[in-house]
Amino acid sequence: MARYCEVQHYAAGAGEAGQVAQEVTVLAERPNLSLAKVRTAEAQELSERRVRLLKDAHLRAEQQVAVRNTMLELADELDRAAVRRRELEQAMVQEQLQSAKLQEELATWPEKLQKVRDKWEALRVETVTWGIRASAREGAAFPLLLTLATEASANSAGSVDK
Repeated sequence: MARYCEVQHYAAGAGEAGQVAQEVTVLAERPNLSLAKVRTAEAQELSERRVRLLKDAHLRAEQQVAVRNTMLELADELDRAAVRRRELEQAMVQEQLQSAKLQEELATWPEKLQKVRDKWEALRVETVTWGIRASAREGAAFPLLLTLATEASANSAGSVDK
């Protein structure tokens, strides 16, 4: 009967954060096993374990590369979003400035409109006066005065509706 030490690996705290391996040495007796057979089995188990570890390491490396690429892409998108936000803020400031200018200009319009109305009325009175004088020279003032009176009553009725 050959006595040998067998090393077994148990996962302690096997969670998503990783696995912490603890080695436990077990003394066992196995009948009809030579030391060479035990060593070959241990070597095969170790080589299988190494292959598994290499595959796991390769997989984790690929995952890390994917995560890194994702993080870089997210950083680029964040930079682009920040640039776009600054552009939109600048456009908004420009719009606000333009709006303020238009508001200032709009505030002057009632005064300008009143000036135009006053000038229009002055020109209208001047035209009527000229027409009356011209008609009086020719002796046809009554039809012109009748037309102006009709027009004035229509305008005053229209201004009441407004």
